[in-house]
Parts: sequence; C-alpha cells; structure tokens
Amino acid sequence: EKTTAHGVPHIDQSRGVVKRTFWSFITAMMISGLGYNLFSISKLYFRYPVDVTVRLLHQSELKFPAVTVCNMSPLKQSAVDAAAKQTQVLSRKKRATGIYSFTKYGENTTTEAALHDVLLLGLHMIINIDQDDYVKEVGDTAGIRMVTHPQTRMPFPEDEGITISPGHSTSIGLRQVQIGREPHPYGNCTLPELKNITRNVYEELYNVQYSTTGCQRTCYQRNVIENCGCGDPYYPMHGAAYGNTKVLACQSSNTTQDDCKYNIQQLFALKQIGCDCPDSCSDTMYTMEVSLGQWPSNVQKDTIFTKLSEKMGDRILSPDYDYESNLIKLEVYYEEFNFEQIDERPSYTTWSYMSDVGGVLGLWIGFSLMTVFEFIE
Repeated sequence: EKTTAHGVPHIDQSRGVVKRTFWSFITAMMISGLGYNLFSISKLYFRYPVDVTVRLLHQSELKFPAVTVCNMSPLKQSAVDAAAKQTQVLSRKKRATGIYSFTKYGENTTTEAALHDVLLLGLHMIINIDQDDYVKEVGDTAGIRMVTHPQTRMPFPEDEGITISPGHSTSIGLRQVQIGREPHPYGNCTLPELKNITRNVYEELYNVQYSTTGCQRTCYQRNVIENCGCGDPYYPMHGAAYGNTKVLACQSSNTTQDDCKYNIQQLFALKQIGCDCPDSCSDTMYTMEVSLGQWPSNVQKDTIFTKLSEKMGDRILSPDYDYESNLIKLEVYYEEFNFEQIDERPSYTTWSYMSDVGGVLGLWIGFSLMTVFEFIE
C-alpha cells in the first residue's frame, strides 16, 4: 500500500471487481510496454555499438617514419655468376630490404617555416639500381619498391609499397593518420604492445610490434610447415610460432613439397584457412602525395656525374653512363604538421544503459531504486 510504484497500490486499494479488473489490465499493459522497452535497449547495449570520430590535429613535432627501400630485382647477375663459379646451388632468395630510420623534426613556429624545414630535413637519397646487374629471368621490372611505416612495425613492401621508376626525381609528401580501435567487447582488436610471438613470428625475430600482415604470414607459414613438412623460403621458418621446430625450405625440385605448398597458397588466397589475425587497437598510417620530375636535367648531368664519381670510389661512372635507366632521386618529407586522428568510441556506455533502464522503469510503472527498499520493508 505504501510503495511508490504505480499500478500495484491501485489494484490493492480498489473496491469492486470492475475497478480492480481495470487497474489489473492497465498494470499488465504497462508491464508489457516496460518489457518491450527493456528488451529494445538491452538489445542495443549488447551490440556494443561504436561511434567513429575524425579529428584534424596539429603538433609541432611529428616522429618521422621508417622508410624501407627494395630493389625490384630479387637477384644480382654478379652474385649468380659468383655462385656458379663456386659450384653452389642457387636457392630462391628473398629480396633484401634496406631500412632508413629517422627520429624527429625540429620545432617550427609557422606553417611556411614548417614546410620549408620539412623539405630540407626530410629524407633525400640518390639510388643506383644498377640495372645492368639484373638477372634476365627475374628482372622484368626496373626500379625500387618503397614503404613508409612506423619504426616499430615490420615492413612488407610487396603488399604495402609503391613502385618508383628510374630517371626521375620523385617527391613524396607524407601525411600521418593515427587510428584507434576499441578492444573487446566493442571490437576484436589486439593491443600492439602486448607481445604474442606465437601469433606473429616477426615480433620474436625483429623485435617489432604486432601487425595484421605479419600475423597472416605467420599463419600461412605455420600451415605450410604442418602440412608439407617444410617451410616456404620466402618467410621465416624458425621461431616459437612454429613450436621452435627446425625445418628445411621446400624444394621446387621436390614435386610433393612444391604441390603441397601451392595448395596451401591457394587455400590462403581464397581465405579458406582460418587465421586469428585481428586488427591492431592502435595503428599509424601514412598517406602519400607523389610528384615526378625529370632527373637529372640536361644541364646538370655533368655536375651530377662529378659528384657521384667522388662518392662511388672505385665504381666511377663513365661519362656516357645511362642515368635514365639506373638513377633515382628520392625525397620523402611531411607536407605539414597536421595529422588525422580516427578513433572508435563506445556510443552506448554502461552508464547510458543504466540511465535508460531507470528512465523506462519510471515511465511505465514509476519504479526506482527507492522502490526496491520499499518492497523490502
């Protein structure tokens, strides 16, 4: 009789069958509406929805990314000839990766000064791809493959990079994009600072952070080792991710091994191999604006020849050296110190859910936390 909840006191205090039936019907309707409302908001809450916010921020200093440069030719003819002279069997060889890492830019006060200093302090390289030393059978494309990536992440030029051809001055303006994702239960990302060498062999071998690509390659290699009894020589074959077992590389001359590896590749490409490789909860990417110009210019060829001859020592370039086919001028710099930050945030938090539950309880039956103690009393 003393409870503040609506409906129940009216049923108890009603005199006569008609009034009691009326209030019983109204109370039942209100409880039905309450149940539907509670079901709706609970269904929304347990979906764990997120909102995505995009912000453009400014920072006086931005950490410069690592820059990985790879020659498009996986082998050198001189190395092949040397190996042949030593009667060594030339196995399939992975393209070598050179990594140039830089730390930070200096502080700048104005946008104009910042852009000017970035252009001066960015990465500048002249690269000789030595196309005359390409192996004819595998050198179908001349140039380099370049990737910009965080210094703590393993580069994968075949998947992430851009191709730069010789005979040009290539300027690459970078813009940083920071991505933040919500972990369980709002998402299925993994914290990059948590080491998991059984999921990503590159973390163990190169002391880098987790990446989805590294995890997928580890998963692929694990399936090759388990099913074929050998490892794909293009990827690491030893580590905790493979149970620290030592295996030999699959031989193309061994039909059984080669066919087995090919079948795993096809299953992996068709996504028929289950790999537990979630996205990283925090990641940094770089968008690139690429511009090209002729290099070297006709009037600067002699000057550039002199400077390169001084730096190359015993590999002095001849005056008729084919610049256009072998040399690349590369500039990498930040276009500006603004960066884009993309974050996931829970759009329906626990506190919001509790507030909505309290609201519908009060709306439909006038129920609150105080009412609970009234019933207990």
